[in-house]
Amino acid sequence: PFRQGEKYFYRYEVRDGASFYRTDFLDIHTSVVMGSGTSMLIYNGQSLPLQPLMIQRPEEFYPLLLQIWQQETGQSWEVVQEKSMEASVVSPGVSVPFSMQQQAWTGSLEARSGQRTRLAFYQLTISYGATGMGSGQYTLQAMLRVMEYPTAQKSRYEGIFGGVYASLQPSPEWSLRAYQAYSQTVAENNRRLQEWLRQRRSSSTASGSGESFSSEMARTWSSALSDQTYVRDSETGEVLKVHKKVWDEGGFWKEPTFGGVYGTLERGSWAEEELRQQGWRSLQESLSGTFPQR
Repeated sequence: PFRQGEKYFYRYEVRDGASFYRTDFLDIHTSVVMGSGTSMLIYNGQSLPLQPLMIQRPEEFYPLLLQIWQQETGQSWEVVQEKSMEASVVSPGVSVPFSMQQQAWTGSLEARSGQRTRLAFYQLTISYGATGMGSGQYTLQAMLRVMEYPTAQKSRYEGIFGGVYASLQPSPEWSLRAYQAYSQTVAENNRRLQEWLRQRRSSSTASGSGESFSSEMARTWSSALSDQTYVRDSETGEVLKVHKKVWDEGGFWKEPTFGGVYGTLERGSWAEEELRQQGWRSLQESLSGTFPQR
């Protein structure tokens, strides 16, 4: 399985020469802090920073998908036809705070490039809402079934790939492996928490500040239960409280020009290096709001 944010997915692809049928997964995460926003695109597990983007309807989603296909194939794609309908919001891939609003659609998009056609069936869900004073979060999640074939053989390949989809039976091993990966993540997070507690207890015992430790623990649990954490810019000393799941291992980054904060981004990923080269700064994090002395 590959990890996409808090989710674990398997992808599959069936090919017949240059024609194929496959599954794709696309997320957009946008954070707004003090009026400044940053976005991150995650496509099949790969992350890429974007200009602030908040898609509100399927019609606004199509141009982004066509751009991704153009990057993939080196050819431009034009919409032939599309249709969408609102859908019930089912259990999302990640937990959503009560303050967040959600909308969902299902639909299809047919596009053409030269003598080839792509047909995508999608499930699209967006979540958005305020997470604090002057801050907010937006998330788009798209699950796609994509097929490509020669336009002249449209009926043939849609029949073949439709039969493939109807006959697929997910292996129970897929779910077991995804659960194993999730369990390893939880175990590692628990280990880190225990190590942090041990260090804080040792520090408090040495300084005799038991009351300080109790207060710090209270803030830590309050942040963890409310899906929040504190971040600090080590250069300016500015501290902000941002939305973050306690088990999320990603980090936060600060945009150099307008000071927008983006999170979270997988640690050690190539996207982090890309932001670093563009002058973004990695922010320190603390559930308790206590940071090392500068």
